[in-house]
Amino acid sequence: MIATRDGGLAVRGAMIDTSQDVGFRRWVAATVVVVGGYLVFQRPFAYLGVPGVPLFVGEVLLAAFFVFRPKVSGHRLISAMLEPSPLGALAWGLVLVLGYGLVLFVRGYFDGYPRRILLQELVFNVYPLYILLGLWLAERRADLLERFLLVLAWITGTYGIVYITFLNNTFLTLPGTNVLLFRAPIGQAFLLLALMAFRPRGYRMWVPFGLNLVVLLAIQSRASYAGFAVGLLVWALLSKRIGRTMVVGVVVVALLGVASILDIRVQFSRGASEFSADNIAAAVIAPFDEQAAAQYSDDARNFSGTTQWRKTWWAGIWDSVHSDPKLTAFGPGYGFQLTSTADLRSSDPDLRTPHNWFMYALGYGGWLGVLTFVFLLLALAHLLWQAFRRTGQAFGLAFLAAAVTVATFSNFFETPYAAIPIWVICGMAAAPALLPRSRFVRPGSMVPARRTSPAG
Repeated sequence: MIATRDGGLAVRGAMIDTSQDVGFRRWVAATVVVVGGYLVFQRPFAYLGVPGVPLFVGEVLLAAFFVFRPKVSGHRLISAMLEPSPLGALAWGLVLVLGYGLVLFVRGYFDGYPRRILLQELVFNVYPLYILLGLWLAERRADLLERFLLVLAWITGTYGIVYITFLNNTFLTLPGTNVLLFRAPIGQAFLLLALMAFRPRGYRMWVPFGLNLVVLLAIQSRASYAGFAVGLLVWALLSKRIGRTMVVGVVVVALLGVASILDIRVQFSRGASEFSADNIAAAVIAPFDEQAAAQYSDDARNFSGTTQWRKTWWAGIWDSVHSDPKLTAFGPGYGFQLTSTADLRSSDPDLRTPHNWFMYALGYGGWLGVLTFVFLLLALAHLLWQAFRRTGQAFGLAFLAAAVTVATFSNFFETPYAAIPIWVICGMAAAPALLPRSRFVRPGSMVPARRTSPAG
């Protein structure tokens, strides 16, 4: 089986023209809608589902994939575990994470915790299964990842500009809830990496790149800044593109310099502070030195405070888990109120997760929970490394590094609007590792070269 220039697959002399496969195109469309919806609308989009039942759009898509495509989902997972396969380690990682999550769920159920809460916490272990959907989609159409990310970059960049210009002053809520309908989009850091890695030509590169860069700076998410920096470093080192990386750094510094000289300030009705170059500098410095940050912004104390409650909570979780050998190994299980491990009265009363994937896994599942999730990440990284060796495209590894970095400082792997897009894209990026070896069109391309013989 080999991929061709038009995205089809040649299998034993027969051509599968995925462009004419209506069923496949519907799966692609559904995935674009779900992933794009989460990146743009976040929590409001996550509320779409079956009224009165804890079944939402993300869960519906995953369930449909396993029900209607069992050979490339459940059957494939089991086969990879039982037979030698490049997918073997990842398959074991997915099953171990899911299985341990179910154990934590059952413990919480018998401890009397509400099922709704247990299901909310179990998604941390369930959503990695979306990797299988990403793998299947990108295996059937080799250039899908590049097209997919370019579409997402246009969507999030355009919506982001509209949001920071107009919609941030809109306070419409979903009917029957206090959830704001319009929220800042996420994912700009990852899409900027994608644009740099795949390098579309002309305006297809620079317009979405400019839009997403402005939105990334305006939203002032320090976790996204850190993720972009780490991902960019990994991509530059693996791709040997230090020069291109330096250009991006110069552009960012130039934009902030112009904003500072012109004293450009945008006041949001929601959020921690206004957008300005000084506030961005203060936000970055405050976690390390609040007094130095105060020289740039009056919001330095607020920036430092959002870091302090994280440190307080993480210390509380660490002490709680290590207070008993049983808790150290297995954790208290799902349903346990993590906020009870620390005094968080001055923080957001709606806090549910510690904004750190390591502390989430440790707080609920002990060190066994951490080890199973780390095994999954390492297995995925190995598959992405194989994809890089085959294609020369380092985006997958850079993307995973950026995602883990962001997840270390924010809600990510435990929330549908971040976890589902991340796992789908990781699966797509890893797909070349499972295709037969072939010469690729150009370094960094995910599309194998066209061959005269289908047998290759």
